[in-house]
Amino acid sequence: MGTVVHFTTTPPGFGQASQSNCELEQIHLPGSIQPHGALLVVNDDNLTIVRASQNAAGMISPDTNLQLLGSSINSVDAALSRQIRDAIAGSAVDVPVALPGSPDSCLDCVIHRAPSGELVLEFEQTSHIALDVPEILHGGIHSVTAAASLQSLCDVVTQLFKTLFGYDRVMIYRFAQEGHGEVFSEQCEAGMEPYLGNRYPASDIPQIARDLYKKNRVRMLPDVNYTASIVMPQPNASETDPLDMSL
Repeated sequence: MGTVVHFTTTPPGFGQASQSNCELEQIHLPGSIQPHGALLVVNDDNLTIVRASQNAAGMISPDTNLQLLGSSINSVDAALSRQIRDAIAGSAVDVPVALPGSPDSCLDCVIHRAPSGELVLEFEQTSHIALDVPEILHGGIHSVTAAASLQSLCDVVTQLFKTLFGYDRVMIYRFAQEGHGEVFSEQCEAGMEPYLGNRYPASDIPQIARDLYKKNRVRMLPDVNYTASIVMPQPNASETDPLDMSL
């Protein structure tokens, strides 16, 4: 008789994978965010803040020494608390939903429900775009509907995104059924190395990453040299279930 030995593999944490096990990296559990925004996680019962990014207090309440963790949203911002209540009463918020905000607010906020059931609030500085957005969108929609091929459609979309949001580079990446992919369309600043037409093997973007792209089709990097802001749990909180940040 032979002996059967079972090996269990612990998936590598965020940023800890190598080329040999990158397919298993838990990239939906980064435990941090890009610092151009802030993040709060609140429970569903009384909207108590149970997690907060390190930069949240400075962005949300810069003129106070407010302790966010353990506080209720109502004590931080009563108007925001009402907006959250209204949002979850009218929707399951299983996908990110923008809260309306007040005219004098300097922050935009998006809310969604994490798989754990907690509510995730993401904040960014309110954009004051000095563009005639309706006119740009009107022309863009006309160009989209007039596109005669998939290639021309994607070229119109990348140009529209770049004009509206001012990114140095906008790309549309297309996956083949076998998993490999290519940069199908691109708009970038003059002098930047173009990636258009570059092809990459399936191993370059593991399956877990491709699954996340299907959930969140637009991903932004305002500053590629950023230093992450860590998402902190309440003191003495268990980290057996880290925050799922797929959305």
